[in-house]
Amino acid sequence: MDRQERHDIKHDKFVDQVNTYYDDVKRNSQKVVLGVVGILAVIAIGVLIWGWGARQEKAAQKLLAEAIETFDAPVGDAAVADPNRQGPAFKTDAERIAAAEPKLKDVVAKFSRSDAAQVANLYIAQIEATRGQTDSAIKLYEEFVKKNPESLLAGGAQLSVYQLRMAADPKAVIADLEKASMDEKSLLPKEATLSMLAEAYEKSGDKAKATDIYRRIATEFPQSAYAADAQQKMNRG
Repeated sequence: MDRQERHDIKHDKFVDQVNTYYDDVKRNSQKVVLGVVGILAVIAIGVLIWGWGARQEKAAQKLLAEAIETFDAPVGDAAVADPNRQGPAFKTDAERIAAAEPKLKDVVAKFSRSDAAQVANLYIAQIEATRGQTDSAIKLYEEFVKKNPESLLAGGAQLSVYQLRMAADPKAVIADLEKASMDEKSLLPKEATLSMLAEAYEKSGDKAKATDIYRRIATEFPQSAYAADAQQKMNRG
């Protein structure tokens, strides 16, 4: 399979995953930081391979593609030993990240003003989040949102910010989520924001308030995946 065919496959995945983006995030809330950025990466690849024409952007794209290939490489002895395997493979996740991280940072260093650098920073944010470097990860996500407020990726980056902040201190994120839930121009769908708000109240110990919001989600957005999740949590008590 040549590079163009691989890009075409990733573009198809891009279309599919945009349609299921928020439902997937909610169903995998415990892995949201990893899941969101993984989905964002697919979206980013689709966006980037459509529009790049300038020589610098093409060079940045090529370097980013190599970094992504490393980051997404399979892990395990079987993958390493596979004689038909094309592209990198690693024995452990630690080895994979150790190989991918400098490539991602190289994109940022060499093409700091490119779209590729911004996408690379989302991967770097994911790496830092998994290491517990929450502050630096949040900074990268917020910088992306600030620079790209209309981007498809901005909503996912903002979601990751809320989730990281919630993990550190649920009470601290409540006011921002309350504000976002009333903002018609919010980067996130209202039902997604309300679901996170309910979760923040629940984790803060205010189960009554959380239940009220879950009930609102079930009533106002009955056809969404969030409604089913909200109903389940209300039944759980």
